Amino acid sequence: MRLHVTDRGRGEAVVFLHGSVPDPPAFDPIADVLVASRRVLCPWVPGHGASTWTGPFTLDELADAITADLRELGVTRCALVGYSFGGWLALALASAGDLDVTRVVTLGGFASHEPAGRERLRGFAQAIRAGIDVTGPGALSFYSPSFAAAHPEVVERTRLALAGFSPEAVAAECDAAADAPDLRPRLGAIRAPVVVRVGELDGATPPSRSEEIVRLVPHGTLQVVKGAGHALLDEDLEGTTRAIVEALG
Repeated sequence: MRLHVTDRGRGEAVVFLHGSVPDPPAFDPIADVLVASRRVLCPWVPGHGASTWTGPFTLDELADAITADLRELGVTRCALVGYSFGGWLALALASAGDLDVTRVVTLGGFASHEPAGRERLRGFAQAIRAGIDVTGPGALSFYSPSFAAAHPEVVERTRLALAGFSPEAVAAECDAAADAPDLRPRLGAIRAPVVVRVGELDGATPPSRSEEIVRLVPHGTLQVVKGAGHALLDEDLEGTTRAIVEALG
């Protein structure tokens, strides 16, 4: 698996890990704040940007590919910021011990799925492979009801982004997330401070998933964004930018 990695700035490395949507450019407003003093890297998940996609993959395989690409770029020490299943990747990398991870921030992340969550993701994958258009419901699931009603243009932008990806690549992502290994037994090995930020109304990765992470890591801080859904980069960009900058020191 070969990933495309954007790399800008100089200084201590910060690695942004994205989920299905949005792609790494959504992190640009945060990266623009950081690049004055830090090196900001964003690996692109297979099927996104210039990252090659050749078939099904697991999140463990993706974590290994990210580690290999970072080492090739000379990065062995870094902070990690992960959104959605990128949050799972951040926790997996931090607990594996192959990188010297200084800080972790998860945004709507998770360490494990309940059976219902796994089945919901598998159902999305099956529907996509059956040719059913799930981009509308998929886009709506990222937002709180009030934000979706007030900003239909943002929901439509997300729907178009989903529609623009290879259906099989999106299905593969859903399967990979559904089959994500349970990281809970490994979280106690993370010695870096972990900031866990989640929307109060996040339906994709409910706050209970974030609360679970904070209970299990040695140095965890929970931040619940009142009234927000899963898409914190849309619904709470200013507050989330500030939280990440503060978390990174």
